[in-house]
Amino acid sequence: MTNRDRVLAVLDVPRCAREVADDLALPVKTVQTILGRLTAAGMTRCVTTQVRQARLYGLTMAGRLLRAEQAGHLYRANAPTMLMDDLALYAWVQAGRYRRLVLRHLHGTMSARLLRQSILPTYPRLSMSHVYDVLRALCARGLAVDDPADGWQLTPLGRRLQHAALSIHQSNGQASR
Repeated sequence: MTNRDRVLAVLDVPRCAREVADDLALPVKTVQTILGRLTAAGMTRCVTTQVRQARLYGLTMAGRLLRAEQAGHLYRANAPTMLMDDLALYAWVQAGRYRRLVLRHLHGTMSARLLRQSILPTYPRLSMSHVYDVLRALCARGLAVDDPADGWQLTPLGRRLQHAALSIHQSNGQASR
């Protein structure tokens, strides 16, 4: 199986090059080159063209058919999709390591200290100022809210994006990082 085939296999939902590279243990530049060639061939398209970082690439109909043919099953036309606004926010979250970590680890209502402690085993260099900066940025984009009495929690949109990020990593057999 070539790297091109492996990239096609993991593009079940729109994803950025970094996510694909992390899942396949390939260099990001290699994945970017493959995605560029697939786009030129009409197999993928850039879903978030207005974003400068972490552009999301999704399969076109031809790409879906090729992917289904490689997997040995028929393409399902009613596969779940995300809205364009959600994709832009998802790309923004995936562009930053700290944003990805905070979104994945924020469950229920948590204080910033508890959130940092849950992230520390996977990323020990995260400071409280990083956590607060990311939480404020998530609030500014409507993904989280700060309740002074209880702590931070995700909005319904934030939970949708968290679910999308977690399901992508779990569908590829990886634990969340």
